Amino acid sequence: MYIRVFIVLLLLSCGCIGSEKDFKPANIAASTCSNPNSDLGKLCLGGESGDPKYCEAITADYTRAQCFSAVAKKIGDVSLCEKTFLKVQDKEYTSVRDNCILSVATKLRDKILCERITLDEYRKRCTGEIDAGISFCEDKVDQKQIDNCYLMTSLKNADEKTCKKIVDDKNRINCIKSIATVKKNREICYHIMDEVEVQKCREMIKDG
Repeated sequence: MYIRVFIVLLLLSCGCIGSEKDFKPANIAASTCSNPNSDLGKLCLGGESGDPKYCEAITADYTRAQCFSAVAKKIGDVSLCEKTFLKVQDKEYTSVRDNCILSVATKLRDKILCERITLDEYRKRCTGEIDAGISFCEDKVDQKQIDNCYLMTSLKNADEKTCKKIVDDKNRINCIKSIATVKKNREICYHIMDEVEVQKCREMIKDG
């Protein structure tokens, strides 16, 4: 519970949670959304509203998959990507599903989600884009924003090494403690260069 609250607070502090520009598929005219009876209209409305009910009413398999993918990215719900799985004449197609997971993973900067991807090409691209997001932190205006960016990235990827990039002592220590607790690994506590805090960190992690 502590970790979840901590992550939410971090996201709020660095301005990473907030309103998102309305989504409209690039190849669909805005007027299409006014025709909810067509598959393209439902695709447009689903992507714009983030409501999967529009996708469920689409008859064409590929368009329905596109809709679920758009909604999944909009609301950050990777479970919807499983509804983008396509099967045509007994042949299975995972590219839409994998691309959907990639989109959600990079949006949330969650490298663990990349492991769900089937195709190597998409999986490598997923981890690569998230890793590139770490260098993105360095482009922030001031040190506080840079630290918050590293903190968010560390927690999302469960990566204690990125925690060590944080300049602020308190945030760096809390980051490492959080990762150690999530992974239930006391050895991670030794990344904290303070004996007292290392002991506190180890005490937070229960045996087994």
